[in-house]
Amino acid sequence: MNQKKKPLLLTALVILLLLSFSTLASATDKQVDTSAATKTEQLKQIFPDVTSTNNNSVFINYLSNRKILSGFPDGNFHPEEGLTRAQAAVVLVKATGLETPAVTETGFPDVQADHWAAANIAAATKVGYLKGFPDGTYKPEDKLTRAQGIALIMRLSTQKDRVPLPVLNDMEQNHWAAGEMAVALAAEMIGLSADGKQIYPDAVMKRGSLARALGTLLTKDPGLYTVSLKGTIKDVKGDIKLTRNGATTPLQNDSSVYLGDTIITGANASASIFYPDGSSVLIKENTEINIKESIGRAYIKNDGFSGTSVENVDIDLKKGTVFGALATKHESTKKQQARANSPLLASLDSKQFIADNQAPWYQTAQTKKVRMTVDMPWGVAAVRGTFILVSVNKDGTCNVSCLTGNVDVRGMIGDAVPLVGGTSSGIGQGGTAGPDTKMSEQDKQAFGNVQGWVINTALQIDKNKEAAPPPLVEMILEIPDQPVEEKQEEQVQNMLDVVLMGLESSGIQLTEQVKQDLQQQLQDLQQELSQAAQEALQPDPAPNSNDSETNATIGVSAITTTSGTAKVGAELTAGALTPANATVSYQWMICATESGTYADIVGATTNKYTPVAGDATKFIKVAAIGTGSYSGTVTSAATAAVAGSSECVVTGVTSPAGGSITGNNITASVANNISNLTVDVSVSPDATWKLFSDDAYLVEITSKQMNLIVGSNQSYIKVIAQDGTTQGLYNLIVTRATSSTCVVTGVNSPAGGSISGNNITASVANNISSLTVDVSVSPDANWKLYSDSGYTTEIAQLINLVVGDNLSYIQVTAQDGTTQGNYNLTIRRLSNDATVTTAASHYTVDDTGNTIVAASTVINTNVTVTTFLANLTKHAQASWKVVITGTTIDDQTGFDTATAKSSTDTMLFGDKLAVKAEDGTINVYTITVVLGDPVLGGGSQPPPPSSNLYGANYGFTWGKYKYFLYDDSNNPYPYPVYIVAFNSDDSFKQQWVKTGCRYITGFSMDTNANTFTITTQQGGPTTFPWTDVLIPQP
Repeated sequence: MNQKKKPLLLTALVILLLLSFSTLASATDKQVDTSAATKTEQLKQIFPDVTSTNNNSVFINYLSNRKILSGFPDGNFHPEEGLTRAQAAVVLVKATGLETPAVTETGFPDVQADHWAAANIAAATKVGYLKGFPDGTYKPEDKLTRAQGIALIMRLSTQKDRVPLPVLNDMEQNHWAAGEMAVALAAEMIGLSADGKQIYPDAVMKRGSLARALGTLLTKDPGLYTVSLKGTIKDVKGDIKLTRNGATTPLQNDSSVYLGDTIITGANASASIFYPDGSSVLIKENTEINIKESIGRAYIKNDGFSGTSVENVDIDLKKGTVFGALATKHESTKKQQARANSPLLASLDSKQFIADNQAPWYQTAQTKKVRMTVDMPWGVAAVRGTFILVSVNKDGTCNVSCLTGNVDVRGMIGDAVPLVGGTSSGIGQGGTAGPDTKMSEQDKQAFGNVQGWVINTALQIDKNKEAAPPPLVEMILEIPDQPVEEKQEEQVQNMLDVVLMGLESSGIQLTEQVKQDLQQQLQDLQQELSQAAQEALQPDPAPNSNDSETNATIGVSAITTTSGTAKVGAELTAGALTPANATVSYQWMICATESGTYADIVGATTNKYTPVAGDATKFIKVAAIGTGSYSGTVTSAATAAVAGSSECVVTGVTSPAGGSITGNNITASVANNISNLTVDVSVSPDATWKLFSDDAYLVEITSKQMNLIVGSNQSYIKVIAQDGTTQGLYNLIVTRATSSTCVVTGVNSPAGGSISGNNITASVANNISSLTVDVSVSPDANWKLYSDSGYTTEIAQLINLVVGDNLSYIQVTAQDGTTQGNYNLTIRRLSNDATVTTAASHYTVDDTGNTIVAASTVINTNVTVTTFLANLTKHAQASWKVVITGTTIDDQTGFDTATAKSSTDTMLFGDKLAVKAEDGTINVYTITVVLGDPVLGGGSQPPPPSSNLYGANYGFTWGKYKYFLYDDSNNPYPYPVYIVAFNSDDSFKQQWVKTGCRYITGFSMDTNANTFTITTQQGGPTTFPWTDVLIPQP
């Protein structure tokens, strides 16, 4: 008798060695190929002061490999040093990918533009990651505290949820960073003291601790870890087609597989899709799949490099067989028991992947949840891990078997059926999942036939395993008599252990070839095997000749011809055996020629077999292998060549979506915005179909495209069966809906019109007094113009325009004749009024000569620009500015670029007033000052122009000058009196002399006679006309 095998358990050491193995081919047909896999990458020491024993080493390496953190010029990382605010800015900028253009100033007085981190500080503060202090400084060299460091890192998080802080000795719930510190603690970004009572918020944030916190957030925050996912094709055998974006090409090794791709395998064809984390899908012959979803998750590998794991892969299995493997954690019994009180539940819609009960966002990355789904015609399989078999029969029924891990099977109706290792379930027509049962012998044989793929996939999963850093115990302050907790024992099993146990528990034995190749690899590495491994890999013992009596068997001598018609879809039955009561197992075989070498048909291991489409034209035999008390193998004669199927029906409508089949009529409805589509239908296996434009099926539409008009569109489908003669004819009617879209899409006239919501605005030049309104609207819609907002008075599209706003109304009616869109149309005819007016008596505006005439008293009494303009009025839409003399303004550009006097500047002789109308018309006024009457009083008397003159502060102001009277202290004959004119800055301008009087006693003027009179003690009075002392004004 055969010795009963012990469990296939490998130690952690052996697993690491096994990870150097290569891709394992199917052990049933070829030697194990060990060319692809490599030894597990261990954590390499990047910095001399960061060894693998450092709790944060994997995070330091991860961020260093991503160029987010770097070391110091001495080559070390200095993990125990604190992080400055300047260094923090650099880390945040690199982690988020912010641009750092050169800066001329940072906004902080203590961070100059030439500071080594100036650009990073400016970028980080601009987006709000970092802020300055109330005194306006940044303090770049200050060390971050743990609370500050965690708060900064949490600003990168896309998640807003916070959790309560546990009771601690050194931090209260009302602490400003309590929410962030609580999440960081729950997410294992930081740790507590050994006694669990302190979190040290005010201690310095060490560089090693920051690496752990940031690396953890980047790989636990769903908004940060989600990445694109692609698969890689391996082990391509036979004829396989890849369809992508409507183009079909042969599938080749090392091709990439993306979202939306369709893969179809032919007879005796197969291929594998491998994902970066080792997850895999093995596609068997006569199978069609479509990749409906492909999302990845960034994680940290054991070697500290970034990896991408399967976060959500959804495969639509239309027909055939696939094996799936999902990289996941297999927890030890101890850890499973710890989690037993809070099991993860799942619910599933037939077209959506299973979503676990709500867990905190920081646990979703590590939660064992559904990450792979396989959609089937009548249901869905949701995979939590790790190895499954899914097959879809041609009638839509399906079978799911689980070798290891967990999978939920749910039909279109009813509850989900959970499967564990070694169990199966099926979904029949109508969509109800059957109860879980033990895996059938046929499915066990199927797993046995692909054991090379199973083992290789397990090796790849182990090779790309996610890093599991040791738990944190923060020893920032020593706590007396409080030992640090020892590192927890590994609670996650290696995938190879799980797979080997799964194979053995299902009764699937490794072939001797696989064992020998694995043994040889271990010997080449000069590593010793554990006792369990030696027992697992030793060859099966040969039969003992001394036990001939106990092992005596009865030979199976004959099998009669197979009964049934050799035709696709017709059942064949193995013939009668000799002896008739012999117990045997069966294996059906197939060959392209009657006398050639026959190959086993995977899964065909009962006494009945129904040929599938790929079997057409081939020959079939069945072998009976004695079991129990019977021995020997007998093989039947070959059948006739298998006839092709005569099935020629349309089984589904892919495009147009939602199409329904009733008898030989296919109907579908599409939205109005679909003006053409490519017809795509599913037909009987290995049947073909064509599209025609006529019901005589003479004019083929080779592109399979239909151009659609609104309403009914008809074409015709012919399905040709596999046998090449039987045909099925169908009418295809696609109804395109009328449009309900009623929007204005563009404004043709007036040119430059803009649309904002339901308002259309445009401006036209002043010289446009009328125009024709023209707009573009939704296809097949029409529009009308109205004068009122009630849309009752329709007007012609030619409208007259007044200066200013002109309001009218547009109503758009959709193609369906009922849906309407209403718009306000405002056309502004720009004003060309660049004139000014005045109501002030002392201003005169001459628009003919473009002058503003003002009395000299208006200008020479320190009048500001604001006061001057307050006496003038312009058009409401015009703009104006006062400019100094010599300023030239000829056009709109000159106006816009001319420098205006400030509103508080004093008006001076020679100033100009420039006015720009709404339409850009320019008018420049020259300000002319009319000299009025003198005004007695000149203010403070300036010093005389010569020392012999003195005065009694008699004076007057005339225009822009002030005048004062002076006596001559020398009293020369004929006794002169001096009249001196000064500029506004008291500088000398001009003087006059009047003789025959001295010792001034008074000064007056006669506004009727226009004369001045000087009274003196001696001589006089002296009277003279104003014009004697007139100075021309500028």
